Amino acid sequence: MLTKIAHRGWPSVYRLSNGHVELLLTADVGPRILSYGFTGRDNTGPKNLFKEIDADYGQTGGDKFRFVGGHRFWVTPENEATYFPDNRPVRVAEDSHEVRFIAPVEDHPIATNLQKEISLRVSPDESCVAVTHTVTNLGSNIAEHALWALTMFAPGGHAIFPLPFRERDNAALLPESTLVMWPYTDLSDPRWRFGHKNLQLAQDSRSTMRREAQKIGFFNPEGWGAYYRNGLLFVKRIYPGVGKAHPDMGCNYESYTDSEMLEVETLSPIHRIKPGESSAHVERWWLFDGVPGGTGDAWYNGEVLPRVLKTSM
Repeated sequence: MLTKIAHRGWPSVYRLSNGHVELLLTADVGPRILSYGFTGRDNTGPKNLFKEIDADYGQTGGDKFRFVGGHRFWVTPENEATYFPDNRPVRVAEDSHEVRFIAPVEDHPIATNLQKEISLRVSPDESCVAVTHTVTNLGSNIAEHALWALTMFAPGGHAIFPLPFRERDNAALLPESTLVMWPYTDLSDPRWRFGHKNLQLAQDSRSTMRREAQKIGFFNPEGWGAYYRNGLLFVKRIYPGVGKAHPDMGCNYESYTDSEMLEVETLSPIHRIKPGESSAHVERWWLFDGVPGGTGDAWYNGEVLPRVLKTSM
């Protein structure tokens, strides 16, 4: 299932496959998941949903953070420490159940004293992949963080999220859900698409809107989000953490786009991590092929939801 290859300037890239889907991860930096696609297809062509930043491929070392593309692992809150330059080699450990990619302790040039790990467990006969993000506090003080998993997608598609279920009760007096906006969020931007039971955000490299970037967050009790592009539908699920404190005014899902890419981001509840202890955040990924294109409520109900209902945590 696991083979080591050279890939686009990095000598230590690992291919993990179950014969149905495969993932590429680099151990030269990171940990970073570079691609996730169906086996036997060109993972650098239009069938690969993940964004690849060509200038960052093959680069190692230095004190500058590189986005690289693909999937990465941060912790909240977003500040200078978020952009720790994960440019050193990671350790790879394999057993019969999963593969672990373990980064060095973050001790220079920013001393967070955190150690991050991404482990993967691939279903034996379908596209499902369990992606576990673990952070260990190797400092001497309690660390308070939410774990933040960000998947960067190639341009030309759109993200899809379920809107929280709302009772159609005209007598209801209290609110039951929120949308969180950033200073640059502009809901008049046509990249936002508000449906009856869903919210979509399109990536459009040709957008002429005044603000190039857009972002929104919310608490998603359904625990899933998706990205659609060129007949492929990527679905990621989390345990939603109902009733627990979350960062960014209560968000467990966020989505960001600009002229180059779009991100679907998940966030764990806020954890107080004592010295020597660890905390984990699990995503499950699925990939569906041959999905007809669309954007409206009929497409959401007829093409997206039936596939999402085939997934679970």
